Amino acid sequence: MRAIISLNWLLGTLFFIVAFGYPVLDKQLVNGKKTTAEVIVARIAEHENRQHQLRNQYDLFREKEMPDAIRKEVGLEGNTNMEFMFSAFLAENGDLMIRARANDKAVKEGRLPPLTYLYRKASSGGTTTKEWTKLSGAQSGLW
Repeated sequence: MRAIISLNWLLGTLFFIVAFGYPVLDKQLVNGKKTTAEVIVARIAEHENRQHQLRNQYDLFREKEMPDAIRKEVGLEGNTNMEFMFSAFLAENGDLMIRARANDKAVKEGRLPPLTYLYRKASSGGTTTKEWTKLSGAQSGLW
């Protein structure tokens, strides 16, 4: 009987630790993935700025269609399991937009909440804005 009570206390304590510790750990993991996406977007922005200076145009691309040259330059060559999908496009007013969107598979598997990071460089060359947008109230993880 004592063994059952001790085992019950042990399992209850472990469950308690997991229940309250997992959200903290999950938040740290998501923040690390967000930082990685920000670094990749910054590298893409550097590439785009160079291309605009050399050719007076940007290398625009859609998600899943990133040119191999850019993929290699930003360090994504050979990486087939990306947490984020990247795209570069022009807004209606001519601003350069670079977007990192959480991969659908990562969202479905609970590794990331539905997020979008948007880098916007004004066509006038002035202000640059960077912002994360959560696309729903859904949380990643177990609960």
